[in-house]
Amino acid sequence: MTDNERWRLGFHLMPPGGTGWLNDPNGCCQFKGVYHVFHQYMPNYPDMFPRAWGHAWSEDLVHWHHTGLSIHEDSPIDAHGSFSGCAFIEDGGQRMRLFFTGNFKEPGTHDYDYEGRWESQITTTSTDALHFTRKDVLLMPRDYPDYVTCHVRDPKVWVEDNGDGRPYRMILGARDKSDNGFIMLYDSRDKLHWQLRSTIRSREYFGYMWECPDRLVFPDQKGKLHEYLVFCPQRRRDEVPAWENNHITGYIPMPGRVLNATTVDTGRFIPWDHGFDFYATQAFVDEQGRTIMFAWMGVPDQPYETKPGSLDFWQCLTVPRIITRGEDNLLRNYPVPEMKRLRAGKVKPVDGAFTFPEHRADLRIKGIRGDFRIRLDDALEFTVAKGRATLRFVGDPAIAGGRVEHHCDCDHADDIRVLVDSSAVEIFVNDGLLAFATRWFPTADELRVETVGEAETRKGWKMADGMADVWNATAAAEAAKQGFPVEEEKA
Repeated sequence: MTDNERWRLGFHLMPPGGTGWLNDPNGCCQFKGVYHVFHQYMPNYPDMFPRAWGHAWSEDLVHWHHTGLSIHEDSPIDAHGSFSGCAFIEDGGQRMRLFFTGNFKEPGTHDYDYEGRWESQITTTSTDALHFTRKDVLLMPRDYPDYVTCHVRDPKVWVEDNGDGRPYRMILGARDKSDNGFIMLYDSRDKLHWQLRSTIRSREYFGYMWECPDRLVFPDQKGKLHEYLVFCPQRRRDEVPAWENNHITGYIPMPGRVLNATTVDTGRFIPWDHGFDFYATQAFVDEQGRTIMFAWMGVPDQPYETKPGSLDFWQCLTVPRIITRGEDNLLRNYPVPEMKRLRAGKVKPVDGAFTFPEHRADLRIKGIRGDFRIRLDDALEFTVAKGRATLRFVGDPAIAGGRVEHHCDCDHADDIRVLVDSSAVEIFVNDGLLAFATRWFPTADELRVETVGEAETRKGWKMADGMADVWNATAAAEAAKQGFPVEEEKA
């Protein structure tokens, strides 16, 4: 068995054909009944060209297909990368509009933190998610205030009409010339002409750049709306020792509307996930009214191995997670119910231990009483004990690829769910109040899972393959390497 075959994914989105680099989810939406996930994509990595958007689609969130390259660098404004952005569904659900950041670097030696880079906001539309209109530039560096560096990116757009005649809102992540991350809010009458409304800053230093911003809204049982500001603060390793990763992603429960905020209390910042590999979230509301989120199962600038051995692909996305609000005003993120469709037969425990024929499994433990431990292949251990949840690698360091230990506060665990998908593991505690995502690279033929502690039920299922079409999309992958997309019959 080759490394590609051993560590390829069965229900986590990966690069088509099993080659190339994938990162941030972009343009996530449900359009004409079909789920679409675009993503940052470098099919020739470590060659950085093309650096553009790949496109995957699904009718059920578990069986995926891939068309290869979608949005790509075909104009001067994004000649060095079509960076992250969002989808906005318009015209009564008949048109998809994408907003994204185009990247252009001037020739010569520059400090690209402050000059020599152009990050422009761009839009294009489609009626079929395959063919797109020409790109229109919405904002260029000359349109930003003079205190902003050349880092302004990752637009998220929504409608919020408060009678000011500019119902379209855009949120952008930014970095100022004092090395502080912050948020920029724009308004528009027509989605083409944008006016700076305000900025949102922290009350103290909280990273030099805020990426992938978003605004989420949930009603409570009385119909009151609660808003949350989502973003990814970046920092240098020695700046915030409490952060286990140098770049993190999470949310802040807002006391009022994001639209009216000028400062946020970053002491209330709550990470979505406490694992080794989680960043750059993007959420959308589907046609059922559910808020669904994807994330890149990786983190920039980490000392982790993501391509061991002769593996031909780098990185993957998380499973789709549904976001819900609890009465405590905190958000939960948990695998969408559709994931259960991939369950392919029960595996019964013997003395608390499960043995799966391969590294593709769904494990659910409920009614936990007291401390609890789960160990995978005598290599990866998850424990809840003494007020702490800990994800720790033990044994063969090659399986960890440089990962050692992450932890967070956890008073108790009522239930734990573990998804194992070859080289990806996601763990959810208390219906997603806590989550841990990590890559790993096991070499055993079977997956052995030991559970130690008291629990009412322990259930395990083998998992089927929802990525077969993506794995076999070699024609799309080869076309992407040449810098152009391949059409499929349906998208």
